[in-house]
Amino acid sequence: MPSALPDWVHVEGVTTPQEALRYTRAASIVIAEGTSTMHEAAALRTPSLLIPGTIQEATLLAQSLAREGAGEMLEIEAVTAEAVATLFREALSDSPARSAMTSLAHDLVTSGGGAMAAAKLVLEVAERQKAARRAAA
Repeated sequence: MPSALPDWVHVEGVTTPQEALRYTRAASIVIAEGTSTMHEAAALRTPSLLIPGTIQEATLLAQSLAREGAGEMLEIEAVTAEAVATLFREALSDSPARSAMTSLAHDLVTSGGGAMAAAKLVLEVAERQKAARRAAA
């Protein structure tokens, strides 16, 4: 990292989950390396540049979001100052394409019924455990 960054660049180290959400909501753009950051930025409609780390799930999510047109992804090997600058300019532009991308990302991570599916699964497991306890008694 350069010794001096422009005043408008803010680099934050490890933060609490609450702080991370506050920063993600306030950011003009987020560089997302992991799945949580990718999901949070999408849910909060914050533009993100997806640079997945070495964890396979992060790479798969970034590839899926990019394939659907819901994000821009760079493989770590392709990261250069020029590539990042180009994607930042695109992501920070006030264009219909940017709005469409953040809206699509939001819809993909919030409209899939994940919470409802998880709740149904919890209820099914509880019913199975209840039935197993009755059968054992």
